[in-house]
Amino acid sequence: MAGFAENRVAFVSRGDVAAAAAGILLGDGHAGATYTATGPARFSGAERAGLIAEVAGRPLAFRIVTEEQLRAGLTRAGVPQAGIEAVVASRRALPQVTSTS
Repeated sequence: MAGFAENRVAFVSRGDVAAAAAGILLGDGHAGATYTATGPARFSGAERAGLIAEVAGRPLAFRIVTEEQLRAGLTRAGVPQAGIEAVVASRRALPQVTSTS
């Protein structure tokens, strides 16, 4: 798994989001409300790699990839410049968190 820096993400399953949305749509008192769907815990890249490795039953490493390394790899893979910029922009949008909480 690759990322620009160690970020922590709270994932939530599609099914959980769908169930919450259905409850909101069918329930009363939600008009004009804004909800943010997140998982119960934030996981670092290394922790995400560990969970995937556990499920897959094989090792998986997490490596931090610099923007320059990402651009070079995408260029070598033949990704058009517009695609490279889109991928880099999406990576920049990820929060770069260094805390452990």
